[in-house]
Amino acid sequence: MVQSAVRHMKSGKLDKVVLSRVEKHPQTLPAIDVLFNTLSTAYPDAFCYVFYHPDCGLWAGASPEILLDCEKGFCTTMSLAGTRDKRAPRAADWSAKEYEEQEIVTQFLVDQLKTKGVFLGPIGPPKTLQSGHLEHLMTKLRFEWPTDPYSLLKLLHPTPAVCGWPAPGAKDYILANEGYDRGFYTGYLAHLKPNNSTTAYVNLRCMHWIENEVFVYAGGGITARSDAESEYHETEAKMAAMLGVIEKL
Repeated sequence: MVQSAVRHMKSGKLDKVVLSRVEKHPQTLPAIDVLFNTLSTAYPDAFCYVFYHPDCGLWAGASPEILLDCEKGFCTTMSLAGTRDKRAPRAADWSAKEYEEQEIVTQFLVDQLKTKGVFLGPIGPPKTLQSGHLEHLMTKLRFEWPTDPYSLLKLLHPTPAVCGWPAPGAKDYILANEGYDRGFYTGYLAHLKPNNSTTAYVNLRCMHWIENEVFVYAGGGITARSDAESEYHETEAKMAAMLGVIEKL
């Protein structure tokens, strides 16, 4: 699937597409409090949640990615893309592919905010964000937004960090090639607060229980520079985040 996407992008049809896969494992449905405590202990700096509804089963995760945080007229959004595993031997710096992947997300956020009259000052180089055994390239964008933040959620989601760019073509490519329904994976969860305040996180590093089976999701941003084997290992490293939690239950 990655090799096919690379050929597609080398033809000039897309700049980036985020492709994902899902693994199914037999696992008894845990007690909600035990699951939440295990998640939050393993990932104290992430947004941890457990959500249950009889129509869709139980979802749980630990997301490092802020989609939008608004409080008292000031907002923050985050460009998060590019991944490496701290446990694996690696070069001293991020690769050109990873910087390119992350820059596409940053430019998308900047351009979308401009359509609402938000113009940002100088944007510095991305920093490295740690989340468990994973590291990501991250740029935070801060701006004033004194009115209803909920329109911004529709403006910013889906970012190229979970879909691709240009978005319509990337979405069509995902639907035609992934071969499964993502459900709530790569959606967002929002804590809705009064006075034009909210905090929303992208639903990454997540898992989904249906009866006594758990589904674990992971994906990666594919560009024309992508190497299929490296992208596969990246999904393995991302899945290990939730599989490690499952092993502790």
